[in-house]
Amino acid sequence: MKDVQNHPLVTHNISTTLHDWNAWKKRWDEEMAHKYPLAEVLMGLLHVVFKQFTNEKLVCLCLEVADGHNRSKLDFNDQPLSFRDRERGRTVQWYPKWEVVQKAWKMLCDNVFRNTARDVESPSWAYLVVQPDVFHKLLWFFETGESP
Repeated sequence: MKDVQNHPLVTHNISTTLHDWNAWKKRWDEEMAHKYPLAEVLMGLLHVVFKQFTNEKLVCLCLEVADGHNRSKLDFNDQPLSFRDRERGRTVQWYPKWEVVQKAWKMLCDNVFRNTARDVESPSWAYLVVQPDVFHKLLWFFETGESP
C-alpha cells in the first residue's frame, strides 16, 4: 500500500477563489493586462472554468480566444519559444499563443458543444446557441472572410 503521507498534496488544502463568472473574468483580465500574459495561467483558467459554470459571456469569450484554432483565419506571427531538452538531446519549440487558442477550442468542444442529452429532440447545447450574443458570435467565428 502506498504511503499517503508522502503524497505532495497531503498537507495542503486546495481551494479556489474563482467561484463565479465575475471572479473568473477578473482573474482572466488581470493576466491579460500583463505585457506578457503567461500561457500556463491562461490555459489553466480555461481548463477549470467549465467545471464550475457556463454562461453566454464565457462562451463568447472562449469563441474569441479560439478564433483561428485551425489557422485558417489568423496569422499570429507567434514566435516560438525554444527549449533544450537535455534528456532527449534536442531542441523543442513551443508556440504559446497557439496553445492558448487550442485550449479554448478544446474546452468549448468538450464542455459546451458535446451533446450530453439522450433521447431528446434537441442537443444539450441548443439552449445556449439560440441566445442572441452566442448566436452572433458563432456566426462571426465560422465566417471565412471569403465572399461566396
